[in-house]
Amino acid sequence: MLNINLFIMNKLYFTFLLLGFVSFSAEGQNIVFSYNGIVFPIDINDKSDYPVSNFVEKVQLKDQEHFIFKFDTLLLAKSYHYYEDGSIWQKGVSLIEDSSMYSAGIWVTYYRNGNIMKEEELKDGKVHGFIKEYYSNGRIKSEGQYNAASKKSGEWIFYNDKGEVVKRKQY
Repeated sequence: MLNINLFIMNKLYFTFLLLGFVSFSAEGQNIVFSYNGIVFPIDINDKSDYPVSNFVEKVQLKDQEHFIFKFDTLLLAKSYHYYEDGSIWQKGVSLIEDSSMYSAGIWVTYYRNGNIMKEEELKDGKVHGFIKEYYSNGRIKSEGQYNAASKKSGEWIFYNDKGEVVKRKQY
């Protein structure tokens, strides 16, 4: 059996990478993990919501929590990172493969006040796909897409802190 505790303790700095066959779907506030077209019941918005038969263990570090699940040979972790005061900083799903942990798909980052700072899709260690950024008051700041080279692409929309569109730009 894999010693997940020791593995994660040795991997405090994770390589952020989304493998091409991993994807996420965001419906409202629910984020569901999909791997090779198979949907897994992993909802990062509810730490208590995990399939008990697939649960391996919980790993608690100083400013991180990881709930490890096994689906056949696939190991996944619901990952939560915290500010020093214990409030949520970031959450998402990580794929554990070949002694490495990779951020996979959509990760949500929060301001200290609890409002969402950004929602972004990660791939190959970089932002690739959609990104939405928010002001600390909760209103949207910008939204757009990044291409495979992590460059802005397509139409980007920028908003003022009241949520009104102030600029549209094509990249």
